Amino acid sequence: MGMGNMIFQKTLKRGAMLCGFLAAICASNAAQAVPVLLPGWSGVSIDVTIDPYEPTIFAVSLEAQPDLRVTAPASASRGANVTIAIDGEHIVHLDVEDPQGKTIPHYSGNFIALKFLPLAYNDPAGAWKIKVRDTLTGQTKTIPLQVN
Repeated sequence: MGMGNMIFQKTLKRGAMLCGFLAAICASNAAQAVPVLLPGWSGVSIDVTIDPYEPTIFAVSLEAQPDLRVTAPASASRGANVTIAIDGEHIVHLDVEDPQGKTIPHYSGNFIALKFLPLAYNDPAGAWKIKVRDTLTGQTKTIPLQVN
């Protein structure tokens, strides 16, 4: 006999922020959970239906999370090391796309603070995209990178 869905109930204290990594309440596909932010909810109870077979992670913070700030060069040569810096204590997921829009798995992944992309000499030249997503807040930034 299987378990049915369960209800998660949480009352937030004044000024708390809830981030829920739950595919059932996210607008994106279930394979990549994106947080749902409920800033400014205070003294409010929320009910969320939880699937008993899918992991559910919530984070509650009494402080607003800072904006995601990313720095990276506008251009780089093939064979160069590209430094991507995150300001603050964000854990981010990085997707690097080549000029054809294909995600390059060996340049992509999770990191904190600094990420080095060692571009290969045979990487295609053109307009690349560095897509950064804060894993807690869901904030995203897309940084263009011209590879020469």
